[in-house]
Amino acid sequence: VCKVQDNRLLFKISSDLCAMKSNRFISVLKRILKYAAISIGVILLLFSIASYIIFEQRKEWLLAQLQEYINQAQSGQVEIAAMELKLLKHFPNVTVALNSIKYYEHRDTVRIPDEQPILNAKQLFVALDFWSVINKEMKVSEITLSEASLNMIQYEDGLLNLENALTKRKKTKRETSVVIELKEIHFDNIFLNWNSSSMPKPSEFFIQRLDATLFSDANKLDCKLTAVQEVKALYINNPHEPITGDV
Repeated sequence: VCKVQDNRLLFKISSDLCAMKSNRFISVLKRILKYAAISIGVILLLFSIASYIIFEQRKEWLLAQLQEYINQAQSGQVEIAAMELKLLKHFPNVTVALNSIKYYEHRDTVRIPDEQPILNAKQLFVALDFWSVINKEMKVSEITLSEASLNMIQYEDGLLNLENALTKRKKTKRETSVVIELKEIHFDNIFLNWNSSSMPKPSEFFIQRLDATLFSDANKLDCKLTAVQEVKALYINNPHEPITGDV
C-alpha cells in the first residue's frame, strides 16, 4: 500500500513539475511574441512617419520627375491629375498612387479636340526604393495599373496608335532621377477596346488580373506571366460574328 501511495505521490509531483514548466514556457513565449509585435509595430510606425515626411517634402519633385521621364522618352503625352502616398502597400518600399492618368497619342499642341486617350486609368501604383528617395533618386521596382481602359486603334497602314505614341522624340533628353529596375508588373481590371480599320466593330477584352515577374541579368530579360482574362467580343475574318469566352 505504501509503495502504491509513494508512486502516486511521485506521479503527482512529476505532473505538477511538467505543468509548471509548460506554464513557464507559455508565459515566456507570450512575452517574446508581445515584444516582437511591439517592435514590428514601432518599425512600421517609424517607417510610415518617415515616408510621410519625405513624401510631403518632395511631392512636387516626385511628380515632376515621373512626368518628365515618361514624356521625354516618347511622342505621346501623359497627364496625371494628382499623386498621393500609399503607406505600407509595398513595404519596405515607398508607394505612390498616380490618380486619373490619361495617355494620348499626340501632345496637346497638335492634338485634335475629340481625340480619345489610349489609356484612361483610375490609378497607377509605383513602388520606389525608400533609401533612393531619401537620396533624391527614384528607383522604380514595381508598378500596378488598376481600373483602366485601353483604346487601341489600328490604322489602314497597319500601325497602332500606341506605336505612334511610343515613337522616340528627336529632342535631346534632359537628365532625370528616375531609374527603372522593374521586378513586378500587375494589371487589375483592365478593359481593352481594339479598333481596326478593316472591321466595322471593335474587339473587346477584359483583363481581370495579370501578373508579370521579371528576371534580368547582364545579357537577357525573362518574364513569367499569369493572367485571368475574358474575351468580350473578338472579330476574326467574319466582322459580324464575334468570338467570346474566357481565357
